[in-house]
Amino acid sequence: MADNAVFLLSAITILLADSGFQGLTLGEATLLLPCKKPRKKERPEHERQWNTFLARVRVIVENALANVKTLRIVKEVVRLNKAVTRDLVMEIACD
Repeated sequence: MADNAVFLLSAITILLADSGFQGLTLGEATLLLPCKKPRKKERPEHERQWNTFLARVRVIVENALANVKTLRIVKEVVRLNKAVTRDLVMEIACD
């Protein structure tokens, strides 16, 4: 599905992804992926540290998205008239 979609992302865009997205290119965007373990070999220490770093960052993002989904106000259509108010609701939900 993602292969057929067209994404226009700038060069300053950095995306965190898991190993399921290996081989995906999104224009000029930088895609940060974990390192795979070589077959029948140990993963080098610097690759382990990189994977740990990515996992820690991704957990923060995943938890923020889960918190947003638990609040019903952001699941339903927000009928607040001012964009500032809608942005404030999302900001509160992400904390």
